[in-house]
Amino acid sequence: MTNQYYAATAYDSARPRTLVAGDNSQFGITTRKLRENPLETSGTHCREYLAEDDVEVIELLNEDSAEVHEQLEADGHESQPWETFGNPRTVIRVITDVAGLFLVIGGTGTLLIEIIQNGFFSIFNTATFMIFGPFMTVYLIGKLILRFDLVKDKNNVLLNRRTGMITIPQKKSTPLELPFDEFDPYLTTATNPTGSTDFYLQLGHRYSEARVQYPPNMAEPWKAYLAWEYWQQYMDISKPLPDSPRMEPYRSRDPFTAEFDKKHKRPTDYWKNTDIDQAWDMKTHALKAAATYPWGTTREQALAQGWRPSGYGEGPSTKMPAGMKKMALKKKEVPLEDYAVIDKRGDFEEF
Repeated sequence: MTNQYYAATAYDSARPRTLVAGDNSQFGITTRKLRENPLETSGTHCREYLAEDDVEVIELLNEDSAEVHEQLEADGHESQPWETFGNPRTVIRVITDVAGLFLVIGGTGTLLIEIIQNGFFSIFNTATFMIFGPFMTVYLIGKLILRFDLVKDKNNVLLNRRTGMITIPQKKSTPLELPFDEFDPYLTTATNPTGSTDFYLQLGHRYSEARVQYPPNMAEPWKAYLAWEYWQQYMDISKPLPDSPRMEPYRSRDPFTAEFDKKHKRPTDYWKNTDIDQAWDMKTHALKAAATYPWGTTREQALAQGWRPSGYGEGPSTKMPAGMKKMALKKKEVPLEDYAVIDKRGDFEEF
């Protein structure tokens, strides 16, 4: 059944294709610049996948709402989207976040100065409303648009586990489909509005200038390495889906993962039944383990060098590390939160 389910083009690290090396020197200066820092790693070794996920998803897994059910019934075991700036929702979200950031940071400071200089009631004058009114209006409208799905969620990059292909949207032509194993990982950087450096995981097609960027901005380079491992595991049909809250609803629908879970007697609702506070503590351990991993080495080499896994990174199939207190799993009722659990940003590329 497993072999019939996956396409012949699906990525299988147990049976890798023989691919010739790429030559970035044949590409334009922009592409060469973006590919100056390859990630010197291949395969999945650290495997602290909980550090890459958002444990707040657990709250959604316990909600009984139409929005949540629609998301859980999606074919997340077959494909996962990476948002781009070609997606109207992404554009609205970024504009809304910028307006909100101004209100919180710039607005608070300005109001304090106004109160100190002219008294509390001065904040209600016309000049103050003229300054903050537009930003507040943009923020509220943006929130309403996102909350009630008034713009379409489209033009995303799609990583398809079942076919092994990456689909890249094009502005004026049909989407471009390329094999996942023909992409190499690169680390790119950008300066954010605060002046600090953000890191990004970018995948560059070995034989063309096609590229895609993983949406989240990261504060540390090691997070790009971890993200690359996460998505290699997701696309690899010789391995189960990453054992994390985000992927739990889809595990029973992916043949290899379902067989793996049955063999290892994994509880169906392991993450759903994990207390949210316990999950945060587990993620803290996973983050520490991922941050200290000697990237560029195999797992065996890392262990020999003294690195120790958290024991939580791969879900219930991993063993509890020595000296760490075992946590009881229990259900916890939580209030309905905003459905936008994972904040994603990215770049839209035209080829």
